[in-house]
Amino acid sequence: MKNKLFSIMLVVFMVAMSLVTLVGCTVTYVSIRIDSEAMKTDYVKGEALSYEGLKVYATTDKGEEVELTAEQYTLSVEAGTKVEKKTTITVALVDQPEISEKFNVKCHNEIVSAEIKTHATKLEYLVGERFDATGLVVTVTRENGEKKTLPTVSHTKLNL
Repeated sequence: MKNKLFSIMLVVFMVAMSLVTLVGCTVTYVSIRIDSEAMKTDYVKGEALSYEGLKVYATTDKGEEVELTAEQYTLSVEAGTKVEKKTTITVALVDQPEISEKFNVKCHNEIVSAEIKTHATKLEYLVGERFDATGLVVTVTRENGEKKTLPTVSHTKLNL
């Protein structure tokens, strides 16, 4: 009986000590830092927002910086949302929502028309020959009316 009582008291003591240890391990953050360098931040209007590559770091009250998991912070705009304009996204800590930071994603106007101003120098090809964009001048018009003449290198990326 004494051994059983001792075992029960030992288990209770161990549980109590682990609770004290857990309570003492609470981390307090004082700031967060967003690293969106590896994340896509330039979108064409209507493209779905992705947080792939986003990293969020928090600084503790002891001055240590730690990388957070996605479960430790919230994002003000849901992944997959269609980007329609420049959007400010707020990142906030789940347990300390008053600690937050913002970053922007850009939205570019879609091209609504393209016009060939000058044709490429070479217009006739044999089967298997690669397209040569030399001399080709293309002007695009965006939604907002902005017109831009594309550099030749833009046409050659088509791999035609």
